Amino acid sequence: MAVLVSLLGEQTHPALILAAMLKERLERVVLLGSAQTRQQGRHARAAIGLLAPVPVELREVAPYDWSAVEEAVGDLAVPGAIWDLTGGTKPMLVGAYRVAQAKGLPAVYLDTASQRVVSLTTAPVPESFDERLPDVDPVVLLRANGAVVTHSEPAYRLAGASRAVARWALQHPDHWRDWVSGRGRGGGRAGAAFAEQLVRQGLARRTPGGKLVFADGTEGSLFRGGYWLERWVADAFLGAGLTVLCDVRCRMEGDAGPPDGAVQNEFDVVTSRAARLHVVSCKSGKRVEGEHVEAFGNSARRVGGRFVRLALASLAANYQFLAPRVAAQGMALWGPAELLRLEGQSKQWLEVAS
Repeated sequence: MAVLVSLLGEQTHPALILAAMLKERLERVVLLGSAQTRQQGRHARAAIGLLAPVPVELREVAPYDWSAVEEAVGDLAVPGAIWDLTGGTKPMLVGAYRVAQAKGLPAVYLDTASQRVVSLTTAPVPESFDERLPDVDPVVLLRANGAVVTHSEPAYRLAGASRAVARWALQHPDHWRDWVSGRGRGGGRAGAAFAEQLVRQGLARRTPGGKLVFADGTEGSLFRGGYWLERWVADAFLGAGLTVLCDVRCRMEGDAGPPDGAVQNEFDVVTSRAARLHVVSCKSGKRVEGEHVEAFGNSARRVGGRFVRLALASLAANYQFLAPRVAAQGMALWGPAELLRLEGQSKQWLEVAS
């Protein structure tokens, strides 16, 4: 059995990832932080509790005195201890490293850029650390940053006529927007052409009252809003074998107001790839305002911390004009062509694309 000793800084993700890699043999976790990281420690303890039912101790040390750190953690230098030196201050790292090195214990660093665990001492590390970083449930990563999920829906795979219609809409976004603006009853030539093309392809039929119904029984109203676009994006992540949540609403611990009151953070699609949250905002209306880009980016970073990747998926006519504002927020921009390419892609492609 292993004891994981993690230095805790402003980000809690390294401790979570390493706990996930060791959870089959984990006996307990000790988080070494300071008074400045007390809140992060509480969040990390709650999140690790979702990964593995083991005791998690929070211990505060002097963050800028390596000799004091060395004295404070001497009792943790026990057989089976693994020292995670990813977080914390440099003096904390020095003090902890000296203890691990003197006792011949493994000390490691989580390199999220190369997706691997780096050994810092000559002591052997667990075999599980030779593997690529695991994918952690997105709720755990949200919880690690102090976010409380108040609502979410599991993603499902689009199939049959619904999938074919979604693909057609992405191939002909102008026609789809025209059809939506006419509420399925024409909406101009392009809108009428969109509806009739679906009928000719056998993907939909008209009821005696003129309502458009898809071949699998789904009503055309599903495609008048943006819900189908969220499901298309979520489907791509599901196809890559990831855990996906849709329509995620969350609040931050400590926010004023009742727990079930107004939610400040709402996201269309949330998943996780190793140490990173992937959050996607889907906009299918005629226009996307630049203010939405900033608001989405700020909210997502609030609950995701530094380890969050953002993407804006849009069929809006003006989506290309938003490119500078999207880039300034460090976000990926997925228009119709990029959304079509999501199908059948791997985890690694999704990591790069967003």
